[in-house]
Amino acid sequence: VLDQFTSWASFLWALGITYYLFLSITTQRVRSVDERTLHACVWGVATALTLLPAIGATYGHADGWCWIDESDLGVVWRLAAFYIPLWLLVLAICILTCRLSRTVYVVKRSALIR
Repeated sequence: VLDQFTSWASFLWALGITYYLFLSITTQRVRSVDERTLHACVWGVATALTLLPAIGATYGHADGWCWIDESDLGVVWRLAAFYIPLWLLVLAICILTCRLSRTVYVVKRSALIR
């Protein structure tokens, strides 16, 4: 259970930091409310994705690093509460990073032209 929570918290912080950096550079304004919202989202989503597999009592022994058991319901929870959201999160980080890189490139190029 602790593996699920800490894994999600670290993944979500990576997204949160990327988002915060993106907002800081693209909008040039970041409010303290955004920071509180970020904390609420990270800890709330990590908690939710940790508690959801407990509904079907699917936490248990599985091979390798997985902590959700190998039952049919466990496989569904692995996908729904870990792998699918994880890949969506990786995609979001990639998109934000590409947009951020593009913004920095455009600003740098326009500064060099002047």
